[in-house]
Amino acid sequence: MPANAPLPLLAAAMLTAAAATAQSGWPLPYNAYLADGHESAALPFGVPGFRTQILLEGSAVGPNGAVLLGLRFRADRNSAPLAATSVPNVTVQIGETTVASLGTTFAGNVTGPMQVVFQGTVALPAQVPGHAGPQDWDIVIPFAQSFVFTTQNGNLLLDIVANNPAGGFPTYWLDAVRPGGSATRYGEPGDNPSGDFLNLIAHTGNDIDPRRIAIGGPIDFSTTLMFTNPPGLLALGIQPTPGPIDLGFLGATNQFLHVDPLLFVPHAWTQTFIGFASTFTLALPNDPAWIDDVIYAQSALLDPTANPFGLVLSHAVEVRLGDPAQAWIGMQQLDADDPAAAMGTLLDFAFVGTAEYGAVPLLLEGVQF
Repeated sequence: MPANAPLPLLAAAMLTAAAATAQSGWPLPYNAYLADGHESAALPFGVPGFRTQILLEGSAVGPNGAVLLGLRFRADRNSAPLAATSVPNVTVQIGETTVASLGTTFAGNVTGPMQVVFQGTVALPAQVPGHAGPQDWDIVIPFAQSFVFTTQNGNLLLDIVANNPAGGFPTYWLDAVRPGGSATRYGEPGDNPSGDFLNLIAHTGNDIDPRRIAIGGPIDFSTTLMFTNPPGLLALGIQPTPGPIDLGFLGATNQFLHVDPLLFVPHAWTQTFIGFASTFTLALPNDPAWIDDVIYAQSALLDPTANPFGLVLSHAVEVRLGDPAQAWIGMQQLDADDPAAAMGTLLDFAFVGTAEYGAVPLLLEGVQF
């Protein structure tokens, strides 16, 4: 087909291709498939009545465009368990927009025709605490008719309204992301008969914000206890276990391995004002090839009084290495917990200072072109 083929012919060709081949999907942001985000959001879908707009950077939707057939969202892993529920009276509109970033007035973000692609009830499946990696893309919004997006026309705008009573306390949480790296915990810690709280976090120096974890900087894996400081070690790997491995068969009662270890580092305890800490610092090369690599860690204590094997294990952490030059993720989100609201609040994860806009990750279903 000629490069300057009229849009109707191009759309027809792409729709034919979509029908002839298996439907595919791609996540936004592009790295969302690697790890759970380290944020959560109650909108969309967490309360009965709301309005949410999500702006997607056009080039992320497709090099030249896409034929879109549906959307999928996912729950926040660290918010599980979540009971199954549903949100009735949901309308999803989609359209091209010329705005480069969202304003706080909903109408101001709409610069062209919007097409209704879904009307009905959105089912929110029950969620159990997941192992490593994100939850499934199991919040499904199939389009009643396809939507053809052309990248040269600008960006893509999603407008989701649940026409139900405003307000209410959130009962369901979606995964949310922002620029930079991420660090989340997963897996249950083992029993510690001493009663001390064994904790493990990943951070960068005195900055505990996981988005600061990026190539060219350090990752600090800090294990903490409040009252005791037995010998132990930190296990590091580049793969999680397929699921929690119960070490009871070794005599390590109620202890679960969550990491496929490649490196063991002995704990070196220091006293703090709240107990004891052991920190291992991993220096990251300033090499773009490392961006989006994922590292897994789990802490262990060697305590012969704990169980016959003498082992106590922590939960695990999953760390995705970020890009320090990434200013945003190609997405922004505007929310209001009133479906009739004219204005909303941008999803901003910065407590103070420069805004750090983010959004809920999503999976676009269809075919890129």
